[in-house]
Amino acid sequence: MKLIIASKSDPAAANIAQKLIELGGFKKTMRGYERPGAILLLIETESTELASPPIDASEIVVLSRHASESGRPSLTTHVPGLLDQRRIAIASPQTIRAALLELQRANDDLRLGYQVSLEATHHGPADFSLPVTFIEVGSTPAEWKDERAGEAAARAALAALSPERCSRAVGVGGIHYAPLFTRVSLETDIGIGHIIPKYASLSDELLQLAIERTAGGVQYIVVDWKGASAEQREICNRVGERLGIPVVKAGTLLKKDLNQTRDNSERR
Repeated sequence: MKLIIASKSDPAAANIAQKLIELGGFKKTMRGYERPGAILLLIETESTELASPPIDASEIVVLSRHASESGRPSLTTHVPGLLDQRRIAIASPQTIRAALLELQRANDDLRLGYQVSLEATHHGPADFSLPVTFIEVGSTPAEWKDERAGEAAARAALAALSPERCSRAVGVGGIHYAPLFTRVSLETDIGIGHIIPKYASLSDELLQLAIERTAGGVQYIVVDWKGASAEQREICNRVGERLGIPVVKAGTLLKKDLNQTRDNSERR
């Protein structure tokens, strides 16, 4: 059973949840709103402040608002975690990637013109023993109540319930909204769960923790090479060599994908 959480005090979450009920075939039950394999719970607590999962589940998807100083309309998805405290949630790269792909499709279908992106790992809850994925609408009250944005996020939540398999990675470097990692997830078969940005203090222990807190294991450490410090690059290479995990540059992955597309086109 996968659990979807929406806080009643969060206007974006309420908006997304209403669209999810309409689109996803959820039926009202004694526990919440249910469909085969999933349950939607409307909770009183702010989602970021949950101390424990409300019910037993295999995975959690959280519907939430996003706020930023820029106020830019946005659709985002990310794994929660408190990097400075070395406390991070379990990431599901395939769930994140499924949500991101559908956010982009819905953004295009509905002609929203929102920014679609991954975000670096941030805020709680960080200590659950099951994967947690946030899907968010931002960045001001106008967007939180935008029904079309709510529909886009609801579609992403539905896609997250049955994600396709993909390669799994941790991302290091870059800015909070991770444009290179977003492109990697959209344009290749690699899903990126935890993202440790350039502004975070990276250590061997934190990178290894991000790897350990990734469901299914990590196949790549993907680095925004120009967007990472020399120390972060050294840590990635050292940990990758010790654990036998390839370290790859995000830009190289995108170039390879472009070259593969050209090769396939020339063969037709």
